[in-house]
Amino acid sequence: MGAYAPLMVISFGFDRLKSNAMLSIGAWFLLLTNILWGFVADKTKLRGPMVLLGVLILWGLTVRSSPRHISSLPPISSLERSG
Repeated sequence: MGAYAPLMVISFGFDRLKSNAMLSIGAWFLLLTNILWGFVADKTKLRGPMVLLGVLILWGLTVRSSPRHISSLPPISSLERSG
């Protein structure tokens, strides 16, 4: 999806530079967050627990953003018959 994201944003009417700039905001945020996270881990001398906390936060955000009711969707075969 990452390689096609600029093309999707361009299809909304933005030019190439603006679409790439809008898509790079997340990467800049992650860069600053990683530097801050590493600084805090070094100053507190709790590198292992900070890594564990980071993994748990990532896992929690991943689970929270995933579809919740996949089992309630109709089977694919019934979708093919209706179309």
